[in-house]
Amino acid sequence: MLGIFWFNAHEISFGACVAQMFFIHTFTGMKSAVLLAMAFDRYGAICAPRHYTTILTVWVLSGIGLSVVLSAVVLTLPMIYVIHHLPFCDARVIAHTYCEHMGIANLARINI
Repeated sequence: MLGIFWFNAHEISFGACVAQMFFIHTFTGMKSAVLLAMAFDRYGAICAPRHYTTILTVWVLSGIGLSVVLSAVVLTLPMIYVIHHLPFCDARVIAHTYCEHMGIANLARINI
């Protein structure tokens, strides 16, 4: 939207649209995984306060952080792969300010 207001750019390339959709869905998935990790942290702090520092070591926290990122990316990649490989016509105009999954899929030449 800033590109529309600042630079009067009313178009976005297909690659940039797919990248925007990837990052939107990945960060949304990461947000829910971070909330799950915070719940696990509070559970450990409340139920085992004396063993909290031995349970949640640097390696465990690093693994939780890595799993947050990897789970979001792995869940998003199949959707992006399918959208990227759909056949499209030349006119690719969506009626939204951001690239959403179903808005792009409805532009395909095939019946989805």
